[in-house]
Amino acid sequence: MKRTLSILLCFIICTAMFPGQVFAAGNLSAPGKITAKVTADKNVTVNWSKVSAAKGYKVYRAASREGEDYRYTSYKCIKTVSSKATVKYKDKTVKPGKKYYYKVKAYKVVKGKKKYSKFTKVKTAYIKPESWTVERLEKDIISYLTEKGYTVKVADLGAMYGEDWYGSHSATAFSKYSKDYSKVLKEVKKDVIEEVKDIKAYYETEDKHMESHTLIIGIDVKDSVNPYGISLNGADIYITDESDVEYNYLLSEEQIAQYRKEILKLINIERAKAGLSAVTLNNALSEMAQVKVKEFEELDYWDHISPVYGTTTEMAKRFGITDKGCYEILVRGAKESNAAMNAWMNSEPHRNVILNAGIWRKYPFSQIGIGVYATKQTGYMFWAVEFIQ
Repeated sequence: MKRTLSILLCFIICTAMFPGQVFAAGNLSAPGKITAKVTADKNVTVNWSKVSAAKGYKVYRAASREGEDYRYTSYKCIKTVSSKATVKYKDKTVKPGKKYYYKVKAYKVVKGKKKYSKFTKVKTAYIKPESWTVERLEKDIISYLTEKGYTVKVADLGAMYGEDWYGSHSATAFSKYSKDYSKVLKEVKKDVIEEVKDIKAYYETEDKHMESHTLIIGIDVKDSVNPYGISLNGADIYITDESDVEYNYLLSEEQIAQYRKEILKLINIERAKAGLSAVTLNNALSEMAQVKVKEFEELDYWDHISPVYGTTTEMAKRFGITDKGCYEILVRGAKESNAAMNAWMNSEPHRNVILNAGIWRKYPFSQIGIGVYATKQTGYMFWAVEFIQ
């Protein structure tokens, strides 16, 4: 009787002295502390305190909560840690927009059998939904359709006119899931592939050479405060065959003015490096250059001599700009100012004109005119810079 009372008293004292320790089989205590934190890479790191008598630990996880004390939640062991020195685990199987529940128990091996402690307290971790942008959605949809064997490209809806799109797709889930990219993408993939199948069926009936067609997609954001943030209220994705769409890539006056500003700046940067004075933009010369670049498409030629105006010197004279000589550099296919400038600077004859080098040393250029033109249907670009003293 005295022995029984002594054991009971010892248990009561231990419980009072170590309230955070739960004693189980073989007096193996549960880890006294546990944390579950979301990492920068959207994973969850679970840490717990070391139990000196433990051989290892088991990490359990649940994705739902049932009951105030979590007793009825379906937990599964996601990791067995076979080292008592390791007291953390990184869970890389979590998904954005979900809350997870973690608990850990220690174990030791007695006569070949595992003996377990009780569980730690439960800790939760919530992975915020992935934010998304229109650009990201376009890229992922393109990748998805490419994996399915389609040839696809993005089309800027602002560069098209006419609304005769075959097979437009409305992403109705955007409002509901506007803050959860994974759900948006899942919903859009499902609907997009259905639309593509309809388009394919149409062309297999109307046109037996579907494989020669290119699908295009465009995204039109509606009711949006910020088209590049998570405040999107909705969007439409349009999918059709490229042959059904008429484009309008013609540059606006504002775009042309911006390109001229960029080219002027880039040319003067290179001239400054060479110790040369800056050139200024001549508006009349720029108008002449604009006529020249438009001719390349309209008259279907590519040369310094215009079929209408002759050489650049003759052209400048006919435009009433100068009769002392005009010299030009051209490039086609460059999509941006930097690309055009790089092409010129990587070509010695063109670079010499820009830097008054070689045979151009005797021509101290002081003014330039810049022409930029994009074809209507394809957006293919022509660039011209005219130089005068």
